[in-house]
Amino acid sequence: MSKTVEPYRLLLENYPHQLAIETQFGDMDVHGHINNLAIGGYFESARARFQIEVYAGKKLFQRDAEYAMLLVENNMRFLAECNFPEPVIVGTALGRIGNSSYQFVHALFQNGVCLSLCEAVMVCAQHGKPVAVPDDVRARMLPMLIRGTAQ
Repeated sequence: MSKTVEPYRLLLENYPHQLAIETQFGDMDVHGHINNLAIGGYFESARARFQIEVYAGKKLFQRDAEYAMLLVENNMRFLAECNFPEPVIVGTALGRIGNSSYQFVHALFQNGVCLSLCEAVMVCAQHGKPVAVPDDVRARMLPMLIRGTAQ
């Protein structure tokens, strides 16, 4: 993850997939803020729901699933405190789509403010080996590229 935060990453409207999540009392740390691990879980939930959407109709997240999505890299940056009981919105987009891998770019927002950024790389696999992202899935991924920048 770059040390410089690009301004387009801080705007919710640049993320085509958005997931509202209620913060939980149990997500707080001893300082009364949402724990960084809980924030990682919010990003994970957004990735899973995104993949269910773009892999439409394909069996996922089960032992006998058609495809496995392997998380091979995950980086988070925390910009400001997240607080209970306010809900959050996870903005999700794709930064790039390769042959068998793709990069998620996420941002966490609370009360309109970007609190955290995440970049994660996933590999599409079958039987433990990387395979090309299916053409129909790739077609559904293309409109999900991050907005606000020339790629």
